[in-house]
Formats: sequence, structure tokens, C-alpha cells
Amino acid sequence: EKTFVKICLLAIFVVQFYLFSNLTPIANSVTLRVPSDHPTIQKAINVASDSDEVLVADGTYTGYGNTNIDFLGKAIAVRSESGPEYCVIDCENNSRGVYFHSEEDSNSVLQGFTIKNGAPPGDIAGSSGGGILLEYSSPTITDCVLIDNYAIAWGGGIFISYSSPTISDCTFIGNYATSWGGGILCNHSSPTITDCTFRDNSSGYGAGGIGCFFSPATIMNCTFEYNTTTWGGGICLHDA
Repeated sequence: EKTFVKICLLAIFVVQFYLFSNLTPIANSVTLRVPSDHPTIQKAINVASDSDEVLVADGTYTGYGNTNIDFLGKAIAVRSESGPEYCVIDCENNSRGVYFHSEEDSNSVLQGFTIKNGAPPGDIAGSSGGGILLEYSSPTITDCVLIDNYAIAWGGGIFISYSSPTISDCTFIGNYATSWGGGILCNHSSPTITDCTFRDNSSGYGAGGIGCFFSPATIMNCTFEYNTTTWGGGICLHDA
């Protein structure tokens, strides 16, 4: 009887050892530093996993890998070390800053950057969203400054299409769209825009600050100064 019990206990131990030894360990989030660990923002994103943080050092970032940044659908935070005053993405008038298009949700976070001189080349459809373009995605964008970005069509600062992002504590200055939405243009979207400042933005036809087409946006505690256009200098709503 004792031998039987010992055999049973040994069998249980062997089974437990096998099960626990074959468990996949839970991955810990890591911080990927730019440029000390990875030379560009995009290269850090490429190797990041969900819940990781890409931390970008102070400086001005230009060129391939530092513009047209793509989150690749990952639930990661891309942050600057010291805030937008010290960390600049300069698109040099030939690209946009960031492109969200892979169903990113609120766990995809962009924080603490100045994005300036965005002017993506291409046809009218491809040239919306001078600073940031969002399509079918709903990330979190906070503590960013968008300045002097340009779009041939819609959304000099940000163009939002079929998306529900959260945009907070951001500043939009001197952005321009030849058509609609100097600061932000929303199309069939439901963004939440809070505690943002819109100053000196303009557009050719309408919505110098924010334009909403078929977009029930939530806009709270925002400041609008000196935004100009033909229809709706501050905010223009169309069937919103």
C-alpha cells in the first residue's frame, strides 16, 4: 500500500513538472530607447511587442524611419523623454509624421512630440493628414504639438477617417489644408478632443480649426484663436 502511494505521488510530481516546465513564460514589457538602442523610431516599433514602450531621446528626427511612422497595429506607447518642446519630428515638407491604419486602439499611445512641416506627396486622397493620418484606428494622442503641416485635401494637422481616437492636451498651430480642416478634419468618425489649443490654422473652403463630416465628435475645454477659412473659422459641423 505504501509503495502504491509513493508511485501515485511520483506520478503526480512528474505530471506537474512536465506541465510547468512547458508553460510559456509571461513576457514583461520592455523599454526600447531611440537612438541609443535603435537608430530610428520605426526600427524600435518594428521589434516592439504589445505593452512595450518606445522612448525617444531629445532631438530632431528626420528622414526614413523617423517620418511616416507606422504603429503596425501594436498596443505600444511611443513617447518622448522630455516632451514636445525637446523632441521634434521634422517631416521636411515631403512626408507626414505618423500613419495609423491597422485598427490600433486606445492602447496605442503617441505622446510628447512636436510634428512639423508635414506635407505628404501624392494624389489628393493620399495627401490628407499632413501631420497625422488615421484610418480605421482609434489610438491615444496626447501632449503633442502639430505645427506648419500641410495637406492637399483634408486635415492639415490630422485627418481622421472611420476612427475614434482620443486626442488630448495637444496644440495645433499654423496648419493648412487646401480643402477642409486646417487643424483637424473628421470623416465618419467619433473622436474625443479635449484640452487642445487651435491657433492660426486655416483651410481653403471650411473648418479652419476642426471640421466634422458625419462625425459626432466630443470636443471639450478647447481654445480656438485666429483660425481662418470661408466657412467655420473655429469649428465647422456638417451632418455631425
